[in-house]
Amino acid sequence: MFQRRISHVNRLNVDTLIFSSTIQLGDTKFIDSTNYTFALQREQELFYGNEGTFNDPVFTEDILFAPLDESFALNTTHTSPFIHIDFIDIGGVTASSIIHIGSTQDVRMQAKIKNIRHLFAERERRRQPR
Repeated sequence: MFQRRISHVNRLNVDTLIFSSTIQLGDTKFIDSTNYTFALQREQELFYGNEGTFNDPVFTEDILFAPLDESFALNTTHTSPFIHIDFIDIGGVTASSIIHIGSTQDVRMQAKIKNIRHLFAERERRRQPR
């Protein structure tokens, strides 16, 4: 059962909201958020022009989830139908994240990230004999 409560926030301050992030005020039945990130870091400014595709298996293969077949009992007691908050101060929200104030029935969030680092100092350390 979807138990609704009324959220009351006097003040919400968000400094930065970037890269497909969302502020959601009010009740939501379903939240679905996906983030694909390809990050390439080099110590030298070299760009070959053919880098950064999302055809890599990191992005194309499905994430495997273990089946949830365990039963459990959940009992909640809300002594008040209201949630009162005076002030929320958030520095930043990024990469398909969500600030949500309200009730939510279902949430599904997914992030697939590939980091490549070409660092000269790391390569030089590996070449030196031990």
